[in-house]
Amino acid sequence: MPVPLGPPYHLIHARGRARTRRSGLVVSHTADVPERFCATYQSIPVTDPAWTWTDLALKLPMLQALILADIAVRPGRTEFGETTGSLTLLSDLRDAAKARGRANGAKTVRTASLLASPGADSPQETTLRYYMYEANLPEPQVNVWLLDEHGRRIVQPDLSVEKYRLAIQYEGQSVHSDPEQVLRDVRRQERTEALGWVELRITKEHMRHSGAGAIAKITRALRKQGWRS
Repeated sequence: MPVPLGPPYHLIHARGRARTRRSGLVVSHTADVPERFCATYQSIPVTDPAWTWTDLALKLPMLQALILADIAVRPGRTEFGETTGSLTLLSDLRDAAKARGRANGAKTVRTASLLASPGADSPQETTLRYYMYEANLPEPQVNVWLLDEHGRRIVQPDLSVEKYRLAIQYEGQSVHSDPEQVLRDVRRQERTEALGWVELRITKEHMRHSGAGAIAKITRALRKQGWRS
């Protein structure tokens, strides 16, 4: 979901204080923000990332709120050349969600905070995980390494269901049609199967119509692995 970078800018004012009015440029809000969710940025008072997420998520559908939550709690991965930490901790996100009480949209915010995972690498992974949640499928782990008998890291699926030894890879980019990438994908599948797991590949075609194809494919694989709904 694109994040708007320009106006209008949203300002929060304490109750009883004069509100800034700039048509088309500033939207003013009155709110009581708990002190623990206040911060400063370049000497400017701001809400911290966890509270700011709730401000956005209160007005969003569940899936979009969850995508933003996953982005907020995801730490940079050094293997991708990323060096920054997460915007906020999962515990802080959940605390901010609870602090919203009975505000409109609070139920969505609380549920999204409970479903959020710091391991998601892309909105597509988050979306697939959400579709699995909606379909009452077993909850997958996110980007967890599969280990061999010596404890060595062998392969890291996007999603995995350990109980049923199912590794799910999302392949939504055209890079996977590159000959070299095809070879890497084949080797990855061979390593996965050598560990006694089944690898399942999901593409953007499976994600159409709210992931109907993806859920059907995952459900069939889980049942073959012994899952009973």
